[in-house]
Amino acid sequence: MRRDELEKHPRSNLIDLIQQHNIKGYSKLNKTQLIDLIIKNKSKIDFSKLLPTSAEQKELKKFLKEEDKKDTMKKEKEEKEKPKKKQKKKKKEEFSIEDIKKAQDRIDKRERERRKRLTPAQRKAEDDKKKKEHEDFIAFLETLTED
Repeated sequence: MRRDELEKHPRSNLIDLIQQHNIKGYSKLNKTQLIDLIIKNKSKIDFSKLLPTSAEQKELKKFLKEEDKKDTMKKEKEEKEKPKKKQKKKKKEEFSIEDIKKAQDRIDKRERERRKRLTPAQRKAEDDKKKKEHEDFIAFLETLTED
């Protein structure tokens, strides 16, 4: 790598490169001295590990944004061109009375087990709530029959 290319990089990138290759004696050096050290040890250094400069990073970000835009536009275009699939009509599931009874039994069993875990006060509060809902429903039905 040439000196002018190394000068484009910030000091922190040069230090990272030196640290990655275990080169000693860089801590108190300025940027030009770091570049001299890198050139002196260039046979030991893999320059592919050098981070891109800030200008290169900006250029790369700009390129990636443009590519993302192209990809999204391409996907949108493909979606518009795809023919819409017809939705299949769902078959009504038919259950026998026996299946319904079994399902209701399972629900009842779970409800009984849940109620066993409640304290007596919780059970009473739940019963009162259900009773109130039932009474409200009956009152509502009576208002319908009065008309």
